[in-house]
Amino acid sequence: MSIVATEATRIGKSPRARAGSRLAPLDALRGIAIAWVAIFHFCSFWAPSGAGDPLLPYGDLLAWVPFASVGYLGVTLFFMISGFVILMTLERTASLIDFAVRRSARIWPTLVLCGCLTWLIALAIGPEQFKASPAEFLLSIFAFPPQYIGDLTGQSDWGWLDGAYWSLWVEVRFYAMIGVCYYLLKSRWMTGWFAFQGICALLLLGFSFTNLGVLDKIGSLLFYQDVVYFSFGMIAFKVYSERRFSTGMRVAFGLSALHALVLVLHLTGGKPFSAEFVFGYATIFILFWAALWHEPFKNLLAWQPLVQIGRASYSFYLLHQVIGLSIMYWASQMMPGWAVAAFVLPAVIILLLALSRAVFLNYEQPLNRKIVELQAQTA
Repeated sequence: MSIVATEATRIGKSPRARAGSRLAPLDALRGIAIAWVAIFHFCSFWAPSGAGDPLLPYGDLLAWVPFASVGYLGVTLFFMISGFVILMTLERTASLIDFAVRRSARIWPTLVLCGCLTWLIALAIGPEQFKASPAEFLLSIFAFPPQYIGDLTGQSDWGWLDGAYWSLWVEVRFYAMIGVCYYLLKSRWMTGWFAFQGICALLLLGFSFTNLGVLDKIGSLLFYQDVVYFSFGMIAFKVYSERRFSTGMRVAFGLSALHALVLVLHLTGGKPFSAEFVFGYATIFILFWAALWHEPFKNLLAWQPLVQIGRASYSFYLLHQVIGLSIMYWASQMMPGWAVAAFVLPAVIILLLALSRAVFLNYEQPLNRKIVELQAQTA
């Protein structure tokens, strides 16, 4: 008997039967993922030694934090969770319109609110790099890349209201593609999806060997560097809900693993992997597997503070970077960098966690439910 079947038998209830409720281990995983992303932004990316502008008032003071430099892998973990949850959502929806309404209710109301807060705070106290124009703001809250319109209108310096919004553009395209596959191809949706992934893999291989910009442009539009992680999430859902690792899922997993290997080789340019990257990359897969099938780890993930952080992770993701850095930038005009790191950074994290929790409980969750209820009544 497989490990998956044993687990389902032991808990005495089909995972599919419980699909209507939230899975606490996945919420806890979201908590881990958002913590890793925040560490990346507050310790590494905006430090002088990082890839962004040197905006951290305390410089490289916290750049030593282990695995901070690969905290972007937290977004990769989010994509895997999304693949699992979106397929679960599709199995609960009645139509493509129903699915679109549910996803829109989940994404846009909170994006608009958090986007407004981010824009106003950045304009008031943030560094010049975070002061977005009205056009950048409006495009960003619709999760559409401002740089696309900027290139067409001669505004080549346009960018996201918050750089973290790039992942929302990836998510929206994933929702569109998987929704079309699922409802138009019906029982053959998996064939359509993995054919799409195959096209992405070929574009990736082609660009890796030829360096043709047109292949990269097409591939980027098709989110060819992220599609495989959604696939891993969906494969996990099929195995979890069906309680078996079928031949079809084994083939899909094997091909996805090859796709991921090609992607990693492409991103590293064939250079040796750093120890932090290898450990971090392996960790996201281990965490994802353990959250679904390793009972002792699932018990650890039942820790409520982590679960509650995970449930509010979307709001925190939208708020933490620009608002957090803007507050620290403002504070740095009154105190030395080390004091910002010692006192302001912890206060900012606590403040944004509280704000994110309030947004989730009093705005995101009730409004999401109301929109879904109205859609159900209309249908």
